[in-house]
Amino acid sequence: FPVTIPLKIYMATDVVRITASAFGIHSNQLLSRQRPAHIAIPRMVAMYIFKKRLGLTLQEIGKFFKRDHGTAIHAIKVIEKILKAKNPNAQEARVIEKMKIIEELVPVVETEK
Repeated sequence: FPVTIPLKIYMATDVVRITASAFGIHSNQLLSRQRPAHIAIPRMVAMYIFKKRLGLTLQEIGKFFKRDHGTAIHAIKVIEKILKAKNPNAQEARVIEKMKIIEELVPVVETEK
């Protein structure tokens, strides 16, 4: 029997790879327990993309990153705050720039109703 992988999960691995590449880190670092900012911020970006582009639930996002859904909520709020910043600082501007690149490469997945 062929094994089928849900499209969203397949695409999630692509998002991890694309996000890690955009921020100049390895995919394994994005999935690790490490918390320095140069890893945590890209991880938050990936979680945001999972929610906004792939339509994964907070529970699915948490499970993918081996965290709870509260971590996913926090990550999404942090990235939303950065994207809404009127006068972004250097780090925020870098995140916004990388987000634009990532969003160009990740299509929006239509959610099933």
